[in-house]
Amino acid sequence: EEEAGLFAELAAVGDAREELERLLADHAALRPLLADPRLAEQPTQLRAALALLAEHAETEDDDLFPYALQRLSAESWDRINHRTADPLSSR
Repeated sequence: EEEAGLFAELAAVGDAREELERLLADHAALRPLLADPRLAEQPTQLRAALALLAEHAETEDDDLFPYALQRLSAESWDRINHRTADPLSSR
């Protein structure tokens, strides 16, 4: 949902391209790692995946999200909320 919402809006205003590319690469690397049902049985790979996930979350929490709060307009946030809204939440 980040990619369809927040990342898309930041890319549309031309901001943080390098950071977004790095975070998208993290997403692409993390998806198969975290989806692997054998990961829990592989301590070395599990530690590496969790370290990457922690670093990724820290970058988003400490850098990207505060930056987006300052940079994006109310209209951008409305579009993000519309794109990422849970269709079941309106029931």
